[in-house]
Amino acid sequence: MRRLRELLKKPWLLTLLSAIIMLNVNALRDLRDIIPTRSKSIKKMLRELEQMGYLLFGDRGDIRLSEASDFVKNAIKSFLMRHNKTILSVEYEGKRSWIISWFRKKYVKTIVVSDDVVRKVIGSMREKTSVTLSQLAMDLNVPKEQLRATLEILKVQGIIKVLKKKDVRHYSLLKY
Repeated sequence: MRRLRELLKKPWLLTLLSAIIMLNVNALRDLRDIIPTRSKSIKKMLRELEQMGYLLFGDRGDIRLSEASDFVKNAIKSFLMRHNKTILSVEYEGKRSWIISWFRKKYVKTIVVSDDVVRKVIGSMREKTSVTLSQLAMDLNVPKEQLRATLEILKVQGIIKVLKKKDVRHYSLLKY
């Protein structure tokens, strides 16, 4: 449990470990085919995961999971990877968090969104037919970056749809 809390403080490592677990990757070569980030950056993250005790990373690029990674496997509720984007749902101590990561060439951009924010956005969107990002930011008092990630999560799940009106994106609720 304590280890998972440590890993949640570094969500980019949790995303990488989840990709290894869920996609059943056992070599750096296979991981490079899936993730577009440079090998140097991936190796650095794998070494950090090895120090934390989640996996063993050999000199030849082989990856073996340890028993500590079973906690992570049990905590993962949903995992979706498209191109360079990963959406991950993790449940820990009764709370669900959504982690959305974009694997860039030199780094991994990660945003963590709590399930409460997702519910607030859905609740706010129920009252209106369509809403913009700025309107949601004013209504909910949530940082725009977190709102963008939340809207991306809802879009991928098919809960909202995106409409473009005069170069402004409007979001409307499909389900709920």
